[in-house]
Amino acid sequence: MVHFEKPLALLHERRPETMQPKSRFFYGWVIVLLAALTQAVSFGQLYLNGILIVSFREMFKVSNQQIFLATTGLMTITYGIASALFGVLAHKYKLRVFAVVIYGCMAVGYLCLSLVSHVWHIALIYGVLFGIGQLGLPVAQTMIAHWFIARRGMAFGLAACGFAVPGFLGAPAMAFSIHHFGFSNTMLGYGCIILLFIPLVLRYVIDWPEELGLAPDGQPVVSLSADVTPEKESSRAIASLLPSPLFWLVAIIITLTPLIVNQLITYFVPMAKASGVDVRTASLFMSRLALAALAAKLVVGWLADRIPLWMLAALPPLGCLLACLLLIEDRSSTSFALASLLVGAGGGASGVMIPVVVSKTFGRADFGAIIGLSTPLLVVQTLFASWGAGHVVDATGGYRLVLMVFAALTIIGCLLVALLPGKRPQRTPLAV
Repeated sequence: MVHFEKPLALLHERRPETMQPKSRFFYGWVIVLLAALTQAVSFGQLYLNGILIVSFREMFKVSNQQIFLATTGLMTITYGIASALFGVLAHKYKLRVFAVVIYGCMAVGYLCLSLVSHVWHIALIYGVLFGIGQLGLPVAQTMIAHWFIARRGMAFGLAACGFAVPGFLGAPAMAFSIHHFGFSNTMLGYGCIILLFIPLVLRYVIDWPEELGLAPDGQPVVSLSADVTPEKESSRAIASLLPSPLFWLVAIIITLTPLIVNQLITYFVPMAKASGVDVRTASLFMSRLALAALAAKLVVGWLADRIPLWMLAALPPLGCLLACLLLIEDRSSTSFALASLLVGAGGGASGVMIPVVVSKTFGRADFGAIIGLSTPLLVVQTLFASWGAGHVVDATGGYRLVLMVFAALTIIGCLLVALLPGKRPQRTPLAV
């Protein structure tokens, strides 16, 4: 098992005469707000893709396959590569540097969309700018991991709600704006709005609580020299991390559920339509799915600080397993309604489970590296799963076999959590 040292700043003996008084307001909650905003701007773009793709098809008269490759396909590949680079560079640069790059790429991406005249322009924007912009998820999670220990779960849950904002507010607003003001003007306006957030990020994103004389969760710490900060502590080298069985165990656990959730969401409406459910009703199921995900993030975020780690890690795949089993046996409108809630709950729970499992297993210092290096595994899994599931559906004319494979994968995920070290969450506010 790989051993990860605690930050040196937290190992110093606390002396009352050298401790700074605890502030009534903990700055970490500002970091949570900024992390939620970052997820909304970057990863929340996935909720807007449907509207944009419809506009692209009308503008350029291209097929679904072509526009998928030019948008989501290229963006996913770039995101996997960029995440690996983030994992390598997380210890070398401030998080605000990554955040500015993310906001800048997303803003410039939308500004460029206002000028597109060929499909390859779209491919270039998605394949470079939006792909890098998706790093908002691991960067936002790393922000919170640095600032919270005892209240990690709730902090991750609250920040994850930012991901849902584009779904509830951004998508309807963008559709309204495109209809009334045109596609180009809408993209121009959205890009300018994102640019306005860059000074905010530069001013208020702070990597470590120790920079303000605080420990995680707002505890006071002894005054330390600039040479003794968590970012300068001895962290595990990438060369020693990758051969670690613990790293690969955690990587599989934290990528398996998002893989299944993304596939179920992708095929949910087509599967419902193939089962005789009209598209309008199926779209309502997707709204319920989003609401269930939002509720699960808050509830599981509260539970994450109170239940054993293995139980937390088992909740997301369990929700997906129940949804798959339900749809295998019965694909009526009622079953789809229940399955949408289960998939949403599983997806929302995974948004909290992933960062909590990583932070409690490896600690604060190596959080960014672990998240960044795990994401390429999810990208590879997603590409193979998307191709395989589509091939099976085309070959069999149904979804039963695909659901059975998804159910088997979730069972594997439930079994793997038993191998996680540490059955109880760490309760002490100074535990890493």
